Amino acid sequence: MTKSADPADSRNLCSRLNKIIGQLEAMKRMIEKDAGCEDLIIQVNAVKSAMHSFGRVVLEKGISTAMNNCLDGADAAEAAEECSVLIGRFADLSK
Repeated sequence: MTKSADPADSRNLCSRLNKIIGQLEAMKRMIEKDAGCEDLIIQVNAVKSAMHSFGRVVLEKGISTAMNNCLDGADAAEAAEECSVLIGRFADLSK
């Protein structure tokens, strides 16, 4: 798989993860304070949505990188396979 060399991409992903970590820490505090199940489920869905968005950004970057590499002369079949693998892995996240 291709790797991102763009520091802005890394900062964006780290920022997203920090927000998700903050949500998880807030959920832990809710549990310690004996929050209700409904409130926790709401937070579970918020974290799930945030993780899905994070994965979508990673997927989009991976596809964009593979396509740009292809335009720069990389093997088209290899780029297509890389995109296929990325999409397959992302689809597995929704299970």
